[in-house]
Amino acid sequence: MVLSMPDSGPVPGQPAQLDTPLHYIQDLRLNQSPHPEYYKPRTRSEPLGSSQGSTPKFLAYYLPQFHPFEVNNQAWGEGFTEWTNTTKALPQYKGHYQPHLPADLGHYDLRVADVMRQQIDLAKSYGIHGFCFHYYWFDGQKVMDLPLQQYLANADMDLPFSICWANENWTRRWDGLESDVILRQSYSHAKCLEFIHDILPIIQDPRYIKVNGKPMVVIYRPLLIPDLEKVVLAWREEVIKAGFPGLWLVCAQTFGLIDPRPLGFDAAVEFPPHKINDRIEDTPPQHGFWNPEFAGKTWLYATAVGESMTRDAQPYPLYRCAFPSWDNEARRPGAGYSFAEVSPAQFGEWLATCASFARERQASSDNFVFINAWNEWAEGAHLEPDRHFGFAWLEQVAHQAQKKCTNLIPKLSYAIPAADSTTKAKVAVMAHIYYEETWPDIAQALVVMKEPFDLLITTTQDKFERVSAQAKAVFPNAEIYAVENKGRDIRPFMALLPLLIHRQYEAVLKLHSKKSLHRIDGDLWRQTLIAQLLPQGPDLKHMISSLTEYPSLGLIAPEGNVLNIQRYIGSNQKWVEKMVDELGESTQWLNETKPWFAAGTMFWFKPSAVQSLLHCPSIQQDAFEVETGQIDGTLAHAIERVLGCATLANGYHLIDTRLAKGIGSPDASVKRQSQKDWVNEWSSKARQRTVDSPFARPTEIAP
Repeated sequence: MVLSMPDSGPVPGQPAQLDTPLHYIQDLRLNQSPHPEYYKPRTRSEPLGSSQGSTPKFLAYYLPQFHPFEVNNQAWGEGFTEWTNTTKALPQYKGHYQPHLPADLGHYDLRVADVMRQQIDLAKSYGIHGFCFHYYWFDGQKVMDLPLQQYLANADMDLPFSICWANENWTRRWDGLESDVILRQSYSHAKCLEFIHDILPIIQDPRYIKVNGKPMVVIYRPLLIPDLEKVVLAWREEVIKAGFPGLWLVCAQTFGLIDPRPLGFDAAVEFPPHKINDRIEDTPPQHGFWNPEFAGKTWLYATAVGESMTRDAQPYPLYRCAFPSWDNEARRPGAGYSFAEVSPAQFGEWLATCASFARERQASSDNFVFINAWNEWAEGAHLEPDRHFGFAWLEQVAHQAQKKCTNLIPKLSYAIPAADSTTKAKVAVMAHIYYEETWPDIAQALVVMKEPFDLLITTTQDKFERVSAQAKAVFPNAEIYAVENKGRDIRPFMALLPLLIHRQYEAVLKLHSKKSLHRIDGDLWRQTLIAQLLPQGPDLKHMISSLTEYPSLGLIAPEGNVLNIQRYIGSNQKWVEKMVDELGESTQWLNETKPWFAAGTMFWFKPSAVQSLLHCPSIQQDAFEVETGQIDGTLAHAIERVLGCATLANGYHLIDTRLAKGIGSPDASVKRQSQKDWVNEWSSKARQRTVDSPFARPTEIAP
């Protein structure tokens, strides 16, 4: 390994000027020490319990190659296990976390049953619902199946499980291709029938994961199976003969496979980095290489997390999947592919995004979220604790697994009673009208709404008749509600939210009669916000479509009015931190994720994205201050900022109107470019930048 001394500062692809062998050794030592920011010790010992309500079931892929067996002995040398490669990995660039070495469980041997008991104990303590064992079956020859057989033989190993048939050739290059094959698959019809008969004892186990009584089996590469339609029919028949109502077949989205329906499968499951690395650009290491002959690739982990936001809704069941990190340097020395600058906080955000997708798109019987993986140590993808991060990855799973169920809407003393819509419209506009003279701006702007929508207006009791007359003159079917003059436009928003959720609106526009009397540009700000949210032409339709097309999109703010919460927190620090705590997050989460918020509090949104606010004690207890003309520092001002936090904490994301027009466009090229912009401008990495608005000031945001 060569460490040269260039004349200038750090350049991607080159070592830094002062790099020496000692620096390399220090990097190695750092990788084997607790991370100064992210390391977490074990803090949980009791099972978290099964998922409830809207919480998804987290399933982790499980690799059984941590024990010696004859095929590996012959192919790689006596005593070979997954640890053999893992322990040989070395960092190839500055900041490259290698090798990945285990902490609490050590370099275990899966022939020891107590190891699996320890794994199950960890999994249950941190919210893992079950394991998905990779199953290696080659034309009737089973390899590394001892751990699974051991699992089946011990009823006290009480974690649910399923299998994923790793149905590709086993090669020396670890890529499943034709070069240097160790074990080959032939896929004759007879062998495929033999496979289903072979797994019948496995899927009959009471711990086996089922969907409506149907055993769930994942196939890694179904397109390799000839006459797949006949094979699938035969499999289903054999499973029904065995007494099941059917077979729940899931295809992994690998090697370009996306839609399970043409294959006769029931669902698809993501298997990242498949479907991610071909959509993002590789990024050379920021501080250069230790090994100038490195022939691999690097991507930023934050970009992978950001790319996961852009998944649109699918017309078939799809199980999302995240990985805590991924790096196959251990299997491809000097030529590995890796995702750099991993972050537990960003992993938690990815999991939250997957969870919101599951809540929106899957029934409770199969609201699965997969994780790659429990113990893929040679691919740097493991939830099991290591020396550098400890239990940081498992802590993120536990945090998502124990989030409160928000499906049941609590009763607010000041809530507007829920009632069905007479129009059955899927879109609504809500407007709080305190300054009646601003109504013409709103009424004129709403003319651009071409599709049916419900108009819900709140106002104070003393203005009720005048506002009703104004509104119904233009919109006869408008619903007008009287509310207390308290909490500006925010308390009326909370009062209406249970009704919006009850009616299951897909998209809602929040407006209000903003005047900002303490500043000379108040009217201009209001008019600008409304114009951004109600554009002329097809852009409005595209924006509304984006909320329904992208399950992870929760809120669309006016362009130029999306700000960093920390920079614009003003005198709201205490209230914001209290609300974030009531949402189940922490100040550390706030500082790590840096949520956006919509200045001016006008935006399009999805009610499910913010419904967790209704569970906050401060909102339930009506802690809104009495109106005395405050311009900052009240609960209402804090909620303005915390709306973005609530959206992100629920696994949804906030973007601006410019981007929403693009991702909702029917033009494929415009849509794809806008998806890339979404990743680059609105992902966890992008939120680190400072953003300013021509109307907002860091120390004062108008009500």
